[in-house]
Amino acid sequence: MNFELRNLKINEAFSEETTCFIATLYIDGVRTAECRNDGHGGMTLIQPLPGKRDVQQEAEAYCKTLPPIHLQTIDIPSDLESVVDLLVDKELKRRFWMKLQKSMEKKLVIQKGDKVYTIGWGKQKLPTFRPQSSRALSKGTRSSTPIYHHDDTQTKMVSKPPRAPEEQRPPCDATG
Repeated sequence: MNFELRNLKINEAFSEETTCFIATLYIDGVRTAECRNDGHGGMTLIQPLPGKRDVQQEAEAYCKTLPPIHLQTIDIPSDLESVVDLLVDKELKRRFWMKLQKSMEKKLVIQKGDKVYTIGWGKQKLPTFRPQSSRALSKGTRSSTPIYHHDDTQTKMVSKPPRAPEEQRPPCDATG
């Protein structure tokens, strides 16, 4: 069976002991039930839509055959409520990582254990690495592997670091 939550609305401001949410449960692509949790530590309520009680009962029986859920030191038997709660947790983690990824564009992000810290630079622009045009890279390029080169005036990607003038180059021997 395929379980999916749609129209998921999570209210973290009202979440105290559990996640406060409301969602529509789809089982095998069929709209089956409305799910909600008030966020006060109670159970998740799953209200079947009219005419869908039999689908919900089949799903409940299927979920009871799933392996138990391992949480730290205890095992919780699987049921439809725990499957819905796991889907909500999965979406919360996805949203957290998307938010973190977006903040990485403008901030330094450090994770230490379970905590995540960000350091911002305000309005100061960070240097960026931009490749030159492909024509500029192919002119006189001896290596197909580009390297990064930084000078004080501009940050750019070049195919080789600047070469020393002829008189400063070491002589090459006949074997090399």
